[in-house]
Amino acid sequence: MKLKKLIKDLDITVFSGNREVEVGGICSHSKKVCPGDLFIIQKGASYDGANFINEAVQTGALAILSNEGNPFLQGITQLIHPDISSIISTLSSRFYDNPSRELFVAGITGTNGKTTVSYLLKHLLERSGLKTGLIGTVEYIIGENHYPSDKTTPDTIQLQKLIREMRNNNCGALAMEVSSHGLVQRRVENIDFDIALFTNLTQDHLDYHKTMESYFEAKMQLFSNLAPSKWAVINSSSPYGEEILKRTYANTLSYGFEKEADLQAKEVILGKNETHFTATYQERSQSFTIPLLGRFNVLNVLAAASVMLTRGVSLSDIPPLLRGFQGTPGRLERVKNPNGAEIIVDFAHTPDALENVCRTLKEIGEFRKLIVVFGCGGDRDQDKRAKMGEVAARFADLAIITSDNPRSEDPLSICQEIAGGIRKGEFLIIPNRREAIETAIESAHSNDLILIAGKGHETYQIFSHQTLPFDDCKVAQNLIRVNPCKIS
Repeated sequence: MKLKKLIKDLDITVFSGNREVEVGGICSHSKKVCPGDLFIIQKGASYDGANFINEAVQTGALAILSNEGNPFLQGITQLIHPDISSIISTLSSRFYDNPSRELFVAGITGTNGKTTVSYLLKHLLERSGLKTGLIGTVEYIIGENHYPSDKTTPDTIQLQKLIREMRNNNCGALAMEVSSHGLVQRRVENIDFDIALFTNLTQDHLDYHKTMESYFEAKMQLFSNLAPSKWAVINSSSPYGEEILKRTYANTLSYGFEKEADLQAKEVILGKNETHFTATYQERSQSFTIPLLGRFNVLNVLAAASVMLTRGVSLSDIPPLLRGFQGTPGRLERVKNPNGAEIIVDFAHTPDALENVCRTLKEIGEFRKLIVVFGCGGDRDQDKRAKMGEVAARFADLAIITSDNPRSEDPLSICQEIAGGIRKGEFLIIPNRREAIETAIESAHSNDLILIAGKGHETYQIFSHQTLPFDDCKVAQNLIRVNPCKIS
């Protein structure tokens, strides 16, 4: 694409060079620059892209976009704009020819449930005949290709590129998790959402948003920007759902357990391997049997089903479409242990999510003792640590507090803050996560249940000086091979 076409009608000044050059790509990361790229300089809390201009030029960048010119930089086109963050999404969508306009795009936001809903929706859309891509916390899926995710919502350049690749691979739809960070940082501007879906809002990310009000307003952006012809799908079981319903201009469809919900679940029967419920919509009822556990997963299924209803799929056609759903990585994922305690790994890393999982296991489980291994991430919302401790102590017979991703903080200090929320009950502090899991397995009998919470699908652990491989499922599998079962 010609540079002049890319920057047309934008308040961009040419500091040096000319706008007639042919741009082969756009990039904001110097390590990813390819010959012929436009290198866009961004500033973050801990970095300044201007420090990498020489590296980008040496790699082959033919143009630079920054907020100030460099008279000592010769032989390259320099563009200037005072607020690059305000135009980068426009440049990205323009370069990749606005790919989201060519797909059915569902944006899913909320504290918990986004990942499971995105996988459910992808499954339903594909079973209905629409090849569907996925962007989210666990991975990015384009056709048969699966790429590990580095952000729930990628930066705007990567996001537009992924969507273009989906369209090139004949995808007709996209199920996409939309994080509050992604909304505030304008990563999803120029994405043409057909549906915005709200799962819930509970305490998380207050290290970034500071207050629940700011956190909610970040989520609200996804709904306030919807055109009247689009759809907002809202969990009416959340107290924040009503506010979204009042403030969005889009068509609305609510789901939940309340009679007021457009799609209501009732007569819920919780089983150890599956869940049964009846859904009602527009005076019609339909029974569902899902291979997922817990009332919160009933809500997740209702959320995905609501999207299908907006597309004209009848309620009675949805249960057959659900058949074959394989679940979501790291969400109530069982670790095979045929001769010992049952072991479950889950991503629950907020007080609300941990309570939902523990409550579900208590409701459906036929076990003697519940052992919970969990921690809290470093450099993140400190206020939720004691609350996590309180939840674990309330449900667990034994709570083992350990490291999650301590990042720059001292792992023991984090554990002690968590323990500050425990007023009664038995607990241990074992900062080494492998040792904590090993202690749980050694403490368990054959009819006990171990919940390893907080990391779920993650295959690494982040420390101040290094990131190490760590997969809760694999660690547990290796440990049970060397720990004989205690027979009750």
